Amino acid sequence: MDNSALLEAIRSLSAWEVRNFRRWLESPAFNTRSAHTRLFDFIVSCLSQKQEPDAYAAAQALGFADAAEKKMRYEMAGLLELLHEFLAWQEMNKDICQRQLYLLRALRRRGLEKNFGLAEREMDRALGKTNEMALGRYLIDFQYQQERYEWDAQQQRGQLFPFEALSKSLNAWYAGQLMQMACMSKAKGAIQRQQRFVTPDWTLSILRQLPDRPHKTLPAVMLYHLGHEMLSHSENVKLVSDFLEMLKKNTSILPTHEAKGLLMLAINHGIRRINEGNRAAIRTTLDFYLFGLESKLLHDERGILSKYTYNNVLMSFVALEEWDEALQFLEKYRPELAANERENVYQYNLSIF
Repeated sequence: MDNSALLEAIRSLSAWEVRNFRRWLESPAFNTRSAHTRLFDFIVSCLSQKQEPDAYAAAQALGFADAAEKKMRYEMAGLLELLHEFLAWQEMNKDICQRQLYLLRALRRRGLEKNFGLAEREMDRALGKTNEMALGRYLIDFQYQQERYEWDAQQQRGQLFPFEALSKSLNAWYAGQLMQMACMSKAKGAIQRQQRFVTPDWTLSILRQLPDRPHKTLPAVMLYHLGHEMLSHSENVKLVSDFLEMLKKNTSILPTHEAKGLLMLAINHGIRRINEGNRAAIRTTLDFYLFGLESKLLHDERGILSKYTYNNVLMSFVALEEWDEALQFLEKYRPELAANERENVYQYNLSIF
């Protein structure tokens, strides 16, 4: 059982997930083998007691004579398959509108008119909760419009093919994904000190050919395009300030993971410029750090601030000889460090003064 895929997967579960997967196992709709439930309980019990699950003890708990026999391997494989189904179900429900899209598709294929109408209303409500700054929103719009067209075609309702509406949403999603990948490639190349990445000519050429020019009109795409321009023209200070202002303006309506990614894109860009000897980049990079602190984008999901971020901000103040601001920062953000790091980091930083 050591180093098994099953043990690795169960270790990753949160307390909430353990409880909910246990309910999943208890439901005859998902699981009809009590041995799967007993095996899961045995492993969870061992892990909660900081013990490594023993294959022989697990076999005895299941009533098997030998841990190496096929029955034991069969139960482990079966439990892992159920856990994979549970994790996939969780992901589907985390992604807003995915459940609604699958429901629409199922009802369309069955030709259930009243149910399809109800599902449309449910989909509209879900879309109303979806942030228009999220790149994924455009893909959802495309899939939704496609389902509605398929329904009308199935009901033999004469209509023109909605190419313009479908392609508009799809182009917006594609443009955003293209720019996101181009930014990631540039940023990774810079961090790894590879030769500077040159975006393939076709990338920007395709972007400029897309109708409605989404990189110039849609904020979700514009941010990534501006980030790409900032990375491409590292000495253009105006691009840096424009990117910061646009990020500040849209952070509250951006999905959190995208806002964090864009912020780190700018910070890593600034660190690279500082390492190349550009002293002016210290100020602009510090501005991004301070914005990240105020908006909590630099904190983890527990609200904890990394000691590396803490030290980087302090060193930026020191490099700029802004001593009063440095001391204020030390006091203000020390409580937001992990408990086991607060005193050591604080005492070390005080020694600088």
